[in-house]
Amino acid sequence: MRLAPGRAAAEVEYRSARLGVAEISARAAGLESRSARLRLAFPWLELAVALAAGLAGGLLRRYRKVPGARPRSIVSLGAEGTLSALVVYGVVLALPMSVGIHPEVLTTPLGAFTVGAAAGFFGATLLDALLRRVVRAEPEPRPGNSP
Repeated sequence: MRLAPGRAAAEVEYRSARLGVAEISARAAGLESRSARLRLAFPWLELAVALAAGLAGGLLRRYRKVPGARPRSIVSLGAEGTLSALVVYGVVLALPMSVGIHPEVLTTPLGAFTVGAAAGFFGATLLDALLRRVVRAEPEPRPGNSP
């Protein structure tokens, strides 16, 4: 990186594929070089917030009125919401720019809550539709086992 003439500061965005300690250094002609250590950690708090929000989003589906739908247990709704939040938040965290969400938003508790709640509510709906198809699907006859 180069500083523009007359500028004394610059901003750097650093993304790493691994956790641990990283060191960055800055040098300039005629100035003292500096180094800084960065501790790269997994966002456990944000993951916990996303999972809790997914649970809440899944449970909120119980109050949605769908004509002809049977009531679902809160355990299954909560589990689907939590699983959806885990999958969606994990994908969005791993590939943030592919979904148009800046990483700085995702790694805040509010960003994690928003993604988790939406995934818990809407993602569980998609999981529910998929599960209904799988459960309703007739098993395919195996060759040689025909009646």
